[in-house]
Amino acid sequence: MIDGTIIAEIGYAWDFATGAFNTDTIKRASLAHDIPCQAIAEGKLDPKWQPVADKLLKGICLRDGMWKVRAWWVYRAVRAYQKRKKRILFEAHPIKCIPAERSEPVTKGCA
Repeated sequence: MIDGTIIAEIGYAWDFATGAFNTDTIKRASLAHDIPCQAIAEGKLDPKWQPVADKLLKGICLRDGMWKVRAWWVYRAVRAYQKRKKRILFEAHPIKCIPAERSEPVTKGCA
């Protein structure tokens, strides 16, 4: 993050919305959420930013057309997860990625 801007490099691997249906209204938000979560887990970002990342997730979901009730559910789910965990654990193995030449996620061939 630079001045609040989240930058995902081509080939960055994330698992989309863990535990939720992956629809168009959550894909972009899940990326914007997973990047700071990974940075926090790796000690590169102060954990005080976790609630901000969680609110960002909800905001992007709403901007991308998600129903308010589902956005509320997604937000409550990530907040509940954070409360259950004293420490955020991030599994750094790629599950899905979007290579530069494709627009759909794949599980093999990630750079």
